[in-house]
Amino acid sequence: MQNSPKVLKVVSIIMIIGGVLSIILSFPQIPDLLAAAAMAGSLGASGASLLIIFGVILTVVICIVQLCTAVIGLLASNGKVKVKTAYLFGIIMLALAAVSILYSIVGSAFGISSIFGLVLPVLYFVSANQMKKDAEAAAAMYPPMNQNFQ
Repeated sequence: MQNSPKVLKVVSIIMIIGGVLSIILSFPQIPDLLAAAAMAGSLGASGASLLIIFGVILTVVICIVQLCTAVIGLLASNGKVKVKTAYLFGIIMLALAAVSILYSIVGSAFGISSIFGLVLPVLYFVSANQMKKDAEAAAAMYPPMNQNFQ
């Protein structure tokens, strides 16, 4: 499909913007969340404090992986990185989005906005997958020349 590199590029740019905004908005709140987790733990609510700490770790990991994935997708759409790398990072983003949805269900914060968290990773994965298939088809159609002419 000819639109796959364009879709991957647009999704990657949106993911970069979202990742940067997530970092800007999330990181200043981390000390407050860790303090709330410590207070919950001191009050005997160890499950709640673990849930808060897991949420903080998950947020940090998703922000970092989202930025890395977006940069790799942008480079792959321009042919500077192998598409298979972008495809693998797409799988990682889908897994993290699924974990994030499960976390929101466990934390009783599940809503329609939780489902929207899957839209960009799915678009990224689908376009990277299509580009990977196109590259494999082109490689099968035009195999490398054999250098052993005897």
